[in-house]
Amino acid sequence: MITRNLSIIAVAFLTYLGVACNQPAKNQLKPKAVKKAEVHSKTEAFDNVKLAKQHIDSLTKDTSGLIVLVKVPGKDKLVLVKGKNYPEQIETTYNLYKNKAGKIIYTVEVPFSESGDWFIVYKSYFDITGKLFAFTREANFFNSECTPEEGDVAHELLTKYYNKDFKVVDSVYKLKDSKGKDLKKPNCAFNYNYPYKIAKTADEWLKANHLGH
Repeated sequence: MITRNLSIIAVAFLTYLGVACNQPAKNQLKPKAVKKAEVHSKTEAFDNVKLAKQHIDSLTKDTSGLIVLVKVPGKDKLVLVKGKNYPEQIETTYNLYKNKAGKIIYTVEVPFSESGDWFIVYKSYFDITGKLFAFTREANFFNSECTPEEGDVAHELLTKYYNKDFKVVDSVYKLKDSKGKDLKKPNCAFNYNYPYKIAKTADEWLKANHLGH
């Protein structure tokens, strides 16, 4: 899905705290003070990444400029969907958003479940340079064997945040039933944990899905 009239805030990965000219150099600070400054700086960086994700989530609520693409059996290249004219057979649906400059900032991948026993969504968040800074996998599934009520749905959510070197700097994991009660992961059966790949950049995502620029 592409929103041409939306703008994306720059995702600022903060460096360690600077020192003003009239202050002592960083290597002259006491070790504890240096450590505290570094931890504080990293915390701010994590918060900024999370705020950037929240900002994109708020932007993508506007579907007026979205682009929908689908993967159909027997074809590598994704097919553009116009209006509600979906192909009869679909393997995966993709939604894309772009910023005002035409850069991809957000992609959504939704595999098709023929059985209806599961629903999985993969969301990728890219900064203005095209690098991934957040990834989310949401899975709702039956037959978990761990919900208090038989036949209830288990809701699994995993979010990872990355630095510019594609290293995980923070993550959030939740596993709940339909009433929001926490479930114990060791008690659950994950019958629908299908393999998936995380693209490091928007270009890598495009290439993986046989799309041009």
